[in-house]
Amino acid sequence: MNQKTRLPFLGTYFDSHFVFRLIGGLQIAAWVILGLYALEFILNITIFVLQIARGFMFGLGPTDYASQVTFYLKQPLAGILFFFVLQAAAQALLILLEIEANTRGAKTR
Repeated sequence: MNQKTRLPFLGTYFDSHFVFRLIGGLQIAAWVILGLYALEFILNITIFVLQIARGFMFGLGPTDYASQVTFYLKQPLAGILFFFVLQAAAQALLILLEIEANTRGAKTR
């Protein structure tokens, strides 16, 4: 009976537990998207190498091969960009929670 139960601060408009779950979801989604883009990249490169080995890309010049390679290298860059954007959003939410906690702590002192 001597224990105090700490109620959440009612002056905020958000639930901090939900924000922490959202941050976790963003970080998991970032890794899943990066993995899917990496899998797609590996599959595309494997298909490209098999096409060359089986002679399906016969008679093409070096610029044709270069354009195919740049096309395959461009796709994972979008996945890397999505990964960094989602990770940055998660870190920004953590920073905002920390700012809110520090501001509330400074008010009560």
